[in-house]
Amino acid sequence: MPALAKSNGRSKALVATAFAVSVLSLNKVVAADSEVQAISATQQIVKYKDDIPFTKAYQLLSLANSYLVNNDSRFAERCVIGDSYKPMKGWTPSDSGRSNVIAWLSNGIALRQSGIEASKHQQSINQTLADDTLIQAIKQIEIIPEPARRLKLYFIASMLFKEAGDSTRYEQCKKIIDENIVACHDRPRADEDQIRAAVFVLNSRAYSILPFAVGDLQERVVHARIGQKYDPVHEDFNGPVTQQSFKSAEKLRLKGLAMADLLSAGSDVRRRAHRDMVIWYRGLGKAELAEKEKQTLFELVGFKDDGLLYPRSGTCGSEIWWQPKIVNIVEAFCGMG
Repeated sequence: MPALAKSNGRSKALVATAFAVSVLSLNKVVAADSEVQAISATQQIVKYKDDIPFTKAYQLLSLANSYLVNNDSRFAERCVIGDSYKPMKGWTPSDSGRSNVIAWLSNGIALRQSGIEASKHQQSINQTLADDTLIQAIKQIEIIPEPARRLKLYFIASMLFKEAGDSTRYEQCKKIIDENIVACHDRPRADEDQIRAAVFVLNSRAYSILPFAVGDLQERVVHARIGQKYDPVHEDFNGPVTQQSFKSAEKLRLKGLAMADLLSAGSDVRRRAHRDMVIWYRGLGKAELAEKEKQTLFELVGFKDDGLLYPRSGTCGSEIWWQPKIVNIVEAFCGMG
């Protein structure tokens, strides 16, 4: 996996140290017992009858990732399924995807950079468990009926295969992803959900090259609610940026932007793609390019207002995008029917 930016490295290193302490106390008998239980954890997800393939696949990918970043496989299981796998009825993971992927990557790199390593025996166990879980995840992904959801999860699976050192399955996933992106672009009629998924994949690939992420939505909302203007200029990226990494990442993001431009001017996907590009350019110190993208966004929305770069505060905790002005509404009776 390409090198990525650290995320809360100090606190996560402390967590990793706690993991390692428990690992050092394990003997081979306990580790072997953990292996049996962990394989059962994978099967708990696979055999849970009330879950749709998308939910099963997402949970299996989460479990595989947990095996790869945690030294104690039993702890890895508990992080995902607890003592037994009983998700809430009707629950499905968020389709947004972007924040989850970045969190997974950041958590993994922080733990691996902590300098704490499991024993070779435990590493072998975790590797076997991750491989088995990823294979089961692919079986679920293959039967997901929605192309956009399949594409997102294939991408997550590809990253985890790469992290696990399985170059063959990584390349297989990558081929499927690339073919789907091409097909999405060449469709006679643009499909918003599929284009959203394609943009997500391309932007995530850009992140793997140059790990600067557009600010989290919730942080922007907090600023708006307490009456402070959120200024994306202050999201400057402090990591190393070479001309090569910038150009390679920019090429991928612009490819996603071109796909978003297949949609109508009123499409939220298209507007968000241009808005995110403004933030990306600004954060990397490319003020002229950011201004150009901002003017494109203004044209799509139909008016000029820098407030478009962050959400307005709506009622009952909601966020409102692409509005010139929101009249303050009393929220005292939210949730009271």
